[in-house]
Amino acid sequence: MYKKMSPCPFCGSMDVRCFEITERPCNKGRFIGYQVYCLSCGAEGPGKYQHGKRGEIYYNEAVDLWNRRCRI
Repeated sequence: MYKKMSPCPFCGSMDVRCFEITERPCNKGRFIGYQVYCLSCGAEGPGKYQHGKRGEIYYNEAVDLWNRRCRI
């Protein structure tokens, strides 16, 4: 099950999305990851990246990193 994202810690907006990021191929295959962005203020969360793997577990890890961010 995909996890719910917390509001942006900077602007408080709920307009946040987790996007799949696919980087150029490397010697181990494609570099794939997930990163959360706030569509209101442009804040970027830390991402979770793996070589050639995608799926719910990596999405949820990126969301967990976003949800643990502190307000500044």
